Amino acid sequence: MSFVRSMKVTRRTALAGAGASALGAIIAAACGQATVMTEEAPKAETKEEAPQAEPTAEPQAETVTISMISAEKPTTRPVLEPILADFSDEMPNIAIDLVPSGGWGEVRTKFYAAQAAGDPINIMENGWSAVLTTYETGVTIDLAPLFSRDKIDTAATFAAPAINMWTVEGRILGMPITMSVDATAYNVEIFEAAGINPLPVDLNDTDWNMEAFLDLSNQLTNEDRTQFGHGGGITCSNGGGIGTGTFWGVGPWDSEAKRATIDTPEFISALEWWRDFGDKHRVTPNADERAAAMGGQSGNVFMSGKVAMQLTCTSFRDAPFTWALATMPYSGEGPSQSGRTWTHPLQMADDGADNNDLAWELFKWLLKPENGGRYPPSAGHVVSPLLDDNASTLAQEGYKNSLGVDPRAFLLHSRTTKPAGWGLWTFTEYGDISGDINGQYREFLAGNLTGAEYARWAADLINATLGDK
Repeated sequence: MSFVRSMKVTRRTALAGAGASALGAIIAAACGQATVMTEEAPKAETKEEAPQAEPTAEPQAETVTISMISAEKPTTRPVLEPILADFSDEMPNIAIDLVPSGGWGEVRTKFYAAQAAGDPINIMENGWSAVLTTYETGVTIDLAPLFSRDKIDTAATFAAPAINMWTVEGRILGMPITMSVDATAYNVEIFEAAGINPLPVDLNDTDWNMEAFLDLSNQLTNEDRTQFGHGGGITCSNGGGIGTGTFWGVGPWDSEAKRATIDTPEFISALEWWRDFGDKHRVTPNADERAAAMGGQSGNVFMSGKVAMQLTCTSFRDAPFTWALATMPYSGEGPSQSGRTWTHPLQMADDGADNNDLAWELFKWLLKPENGGRYPPSAGHVVSPLLDDNASTLAQEGYKNSLGVDPRAFLLHSRTTKPAGWGLWTFTEYGDISGDINGQYREFLAGNLTGAEYARWAADLINATLGDK
């Protein structure tokens, strides 16, 4: 299905100056609830009845087309176009034009260019931006007044990591629509051959901790180094080591105090634990061992069948062995917060109250689990940020039916695991320094800096850049 953007008629034009209360009449007319009027028969001297006039109906309101943009993946249009068509079936006066795009960089470029040209793209799925970027540059709006007006309790509607990521000082800068989450994949065949029980799918299993993870990794790495306990990697977003401490429940940033915590003793210990995990314990393959395991093929080393455990935030489709998913090991207090989440929101352009009200109709429609729950597969995700577990049923069942792997670990982690960076990615300015931080982190991994030296350097830079934020 395709939508023609040239059909766009703003609600402002359609109402020709009428007030917002006229929107209900337009919707009623568009739904076919027109008023039928019959003319009175003229008087005549004969007894013949005068012909009745043809019934007339009020004119149908023109369809308003709201534009939307998202990154173009193979899954995007096959998933989104039926969703948007169903929305338009229920709201016949609103069509959604899915604007062609490429990756997230092109989404950003087109969204900004359309705003600058005076013909904004009304809705954008954001999978690339620092949280405050589009709001501070004036191209998206705060959604909090709309949630408040319609009495929608965001805390009761969305998983806390999802809505908290896009809420800054009471402003809701995007409506969560889909989530990327980390979990542990493991090779079932390696576990069975070693007589090891399956890993748990339980955020509160205190036996599945970092000590147990290290013990298993050592046990499943053989002496000739042709099999490894772990494939390497900490989270799906660990630039600068920002995810390193999460396995102990500590993070790199305190949003309330507005200061870096990457230099705390707990975080420094986590940095050094993970470096030792690979360098001292040697339970992950080095570059040469990875190449040998893969036999010259590219891709994730877990696919070689010679790695027992691996972090993942997607899947291992077509793996030549049986694999399963578990929650992440954790040694902190409370339910596991290991790894990271990343939530894509829908953001709304500043296109005037008329178009924004119509775009908001789509947002509200997607808050229903049976509607919004269909969205995550468009991004290759298996978790909806809606708290109602029914919203994730479709994506979870689709993953399981397609891959034969139960993805519930992703859903569980989405409820407790904090967003990548614990709030650092809220700020545009963090993107300006992240390259330098990544470079120094690599120096730490290479053994050229101690954990304390790296952490204190990073904290000083973060605090100097974001300390007043």
